Amino acid sequence: MDINDIPEIMLRSLLFTIIIEMLVALIIGIRNKKDIINILLVNLLTNPIVTSIPIVFNVYFGILSRNIVLYTLEILTFLIEGIIYFKTIKYRKINPFIISLILNISSYFIGELLNKYLVIILHLKFGINPLSLVNICAITGILISITTLIIIIIFNRRKHEKN
Repeated sequence: MDINDIPEIMLRSLLFTIIIEMLVALIIGIRNKKDIINILLVNLLTNPIVTSIPIVFNVYFGILSRNIVLYTLEILTFLIEGIIYFKTIKYRKINPFIISLILNISSYFIGELLNKYLVIILHLKFGINPLSLVNICAITGILISITTLIIIIIFNRRKHEKN
């Protein structure tokens, strides 16, 4: 991985995750508009963190630390998303934690396959200072996640006030 590829990696990861998880959610039977929106918002919350932090660890500490952090974050993401789905989505034919597991496994493995082929085909160079770029991506990922968390809280507060 070239440090200059970070913006492309983060954007591609977010787009692939949203597309894959939306399709898988529809395939497993989730059709309620608010449930789909919740899944989208949860991905906007978790994906930037799961993408940016391992990149930072890879740059500063190497691939082994990146992998440890990535797999730890993936497990935490599954648990956090499961809790959020349990509290927010109405679809109950499948346990919300199983939904989280299905969506995350699908997006991780399908995303890995797509990334391997796209990196070969589309390799972009931006020419930005690598350390600045890593910090910008990490901060951007965290800010996007915090903003999304606030949106989820507001969205669900309004949903509960209507009921």
